[in-house]
Amino acid sequence: MTPPANERDNMIISQHLVGHFGIKHVELAIHKEGFHWTNLRKDIERILADCSECNKYNIAKEGYHPFRSTKADQPLDHWCMDLGDMGVTSSFGNNFLFVLTDYFTRFTVIRCIPDKHATTIAREMLQVFSLFGWPKQLTSDRGTEWVNEIVNAMMEVSGIDKRLSLSYNPLGNSTSESFIKLTKHTTIKLLKGKRDQWEHYIPWVNYCINVKYARLHKSRPYTLLFNRQPNGLSDYSKIEPTKSSERADN
Repeated sequence: MTPPANERDNMIISQHLVGHFGIKHVELAIHKEGFHWTNLRKDIERILADCSECNKYNIAKEGYHPFRSTKADQPLDHWCMDLGDMGVTSSFGNNFLFVLTDYFTRFTVIRCIPDKHATTIAREMLQVFSLFGWPKQLTSDRGTEWVNEIVNAMMEVSGIDKRLSLSYNPLGNSTSESFIKLTKHTTIKLLKGKRDQWEHYIPWVNYCINVKYARLHKSRPYTLLFNRQPNGLSDYSKIEPTKSSERADN
């Protein structure tokens, strides 16, 4: 479907503001909504070139970056995890981003934590996996926050196959590294200079990442995990509830 010319710029801007993601993502998101027009890519490039927040923080990639794949058979079977920081303590007193990503769907969970102590890591893992179910495999680097008696005991009791990336190899846990980077860059664009307020934006950043069309499978992680599209940000107050003739216990 081709939208009216006077609506196209707003359509591009609306897609871009959900996470300040790049040209390919905006183009794919518009196509997924069923729209296309001549020079769509050029219109996106023109509008995103004027985004002051992206111009401040985006960094061009150069060189050869070989792909390293890790296999997962089903959603939530294999997670990777890592820590990042925003360089400043948040107004809530937290210092680190604990980012867990499902290899199969790329669905991501972001938690804000005060320290890297084993008890802190184990507590967050317990909360996440009690909500989403316990995985078969976990991948991390060899930091002491992951390799310790408390986390090892949790792995042994739950039967999780713990996998450690190769030492001194930044590509060994590359999926986690890329999502840490994505989380930080997306958050920075929203701060407007208020660096200690970063934790306030993490829930929205987490949502944006999970509804972003992933390069791996050209789908939204949210959709692959929950088998439905996320609700758009609209006024639903006047929508009648869907009535079904089926009984819940059928």
